[in-house]
Amino acid sequence: MVRCTLCGFIEENNSSPICESLRNRGLSDENGPDIDEKDLPRCRKCKSLARPHIVWFGEHIWDDVLEKKPFLRL
Repeated sequence: MVRCTLCGFIEENNSSPICESLRNRGLSDENGPDIDEKDLPRCRKCKSLARPHIVWFGEHIWDDVLEKKPFLRL
């Protein structure tokens, strides 16, 4: 699943990695070449950047997810 960073649209993406520009990259590839923003995944609806639909440590949980909290196993 990926989530748009602008409009919040969520869509299924079972690709691994979520885009080809991330293939064969290390976990923290500081010495690797930068990835051009045009090669990163985009939202199908508004074309803004998309990201994995997960919450990283230290991140804020999206309000729409919190509204569904009684139905989730957190």
